[in-house]
Amino acid sequence: MPNWKLYVTSGIFVLVTVLKLLMPDATAQARQEIVALIDMDMDYRNMITQVGSILTDESVQQVVSRFKGEVQAVIGDDTEMPTPSPSVSVEPSVPATAEVIPTPTLSVSPEPTVTPTPAPTTEIPASVQAAVQAFNLAQEAYVGYETPDTVSYDCLVIPFEYVSPVSGVTSSGFGYRIHPLESGVKFHYGTDFAVETGTPIVAFADGQVTMTGYEKGYGNFVEITHEDGWKTLYAHCSEVNVNWWQQVKRGETIALAGETGEATGPHLHLELTHDGLYTNPEFFF
Repeated sequence: MPNWKLYVTSGIFVLVTVLKLLMPDATAQARQEIVALIDMDMDYRNMITQVGSILTDESVQQVVSRFKGEVQAVIGDDTEMPTPSPSVSVEPSVPATAEVIPTPTLSVSPEPTVTPTPAPTTEIPASVQAAVQAFNLAQEAYVGYETPDTVSYDCLVIPFEYVSPVSGVTSSGFGYRIHPLESGVKFHYGTDFAVETGTPIVAFADGQVTMTGYEKGYGNFVEITHEDGWKTLYAHCSEVNVNWWQQVKRGETIALAGETGEATGPHLHLELTHDGLYTNPEFFF
């Protein structure tokens, strides 16, 4: 039977029930008219018969609900409708786990970054190579003379910064030469720079004054010891401005040029040694 018929039928019986309670006399007349209408449809008759059989045992709300399919009444049974059990949520069983003791994290300090010390360059500048060639050419005239044991013709590399002690013209070079005061060939252990008397003489490089004094050939002189076995000597000074064991800096004034000792004019006689061996200062200026 269609749903709308169900709802109409339920409504009719609700109305009949209310009328029966409130107006018993009018109910009988209404019942006859309703029954006459219902007789016109067998579906209605079957439904009404079923509804009428349960009106005395169920409330109007239960009858309507039953026909809607919400509640199923048991005809002729006074047993109360079962109350649905509340839904119980059961937490899933979690297996017990053994306690895990975390392993302590060790803090390791990073190794400090070590900046490598650059190795001293061994490349010889073009200007030095030219000076070496000029020296070798000049010494060809003395090819028959043996090199003194205390002399090195090697062009070494100086591992620190340095400057020229004076700004002047080379008047007499390193090596064999005709001695200006004595007859014959003699070895010259330094380089002479022609300058005016009183010209400031500065330290070739950082170092310590290891000797000062006067010597017949050198006149007034200063010796400075530098690092890595290097030494410089400044001779024929008119004045010395430093003392023994004094620390000096590269470019610092240490004396004034002159012509003391055996000299033919004012100049600076400069000697450069490495580990006790004389080397040519002209290779570096």
